[in-house]
Amino acid sequence: MRRKLARFRGTVAPLAAGRTVTIESFDAALQQWGGIARATVNADGAYVARWRARKAGEFRIRAVLQSASQAVAAGASPELAITVHRRAVATWYGPGFYGRQTACGIRMTRTLLGVAHRNYKCGTKVALLYHGRRITVPVVDRGPYRRGTAYDLTAATAQALGFEYTDRLGAIRLHTAP
Repeated sequence: MRRKLARFRGTVAPLAAGRTVTIESFDAALQQWGGIARATVNADGAYVARWRARKAGEFRIRAVLQSASQAVAAGASPELAITVHRRAVATWYGPGFYGRQTACGIRMTRTLLGVAHRNYKCGTKVALLYHGRRITVPVVDRGPYRRGTAYDLTAATAQALGFEYTDRLGAIRLHTAP
């Protein structure tokens, strides 16, 4: 979630003890990597870097072990993708609407995975995070119309997340290629 502290743990060869590992994020607009956090390698080769995200979104992240002559990617998997979610209030709906058509032209059923949102286009993918469970679903309806509520989850989506009441969850609209 945005503003929550993220920890990046890793290990490198113990011979790198005392050197710096820089956690970098790829800036698509500039087409370059930039440092977001740093850590010093312990005697056993382990390191922990901390970063607090200022904005929600999808990020490409890598760990780089700094040396006197050059920076080299640390570890076997030099790059990973992370998603930083926004906190949002959500409710769920379904019973009483089964069999009806949603605003996006989809028939509402007990098994329909999706969310209702006031502004996102029908079909827009939204990643939801609730108590450690994550699911990506499309926008299938319009709503919610209750003040302060950002999403209405279909009953199947709520069940998949273990979501039972009006509550806060993490949500982010995913950007897809045109």
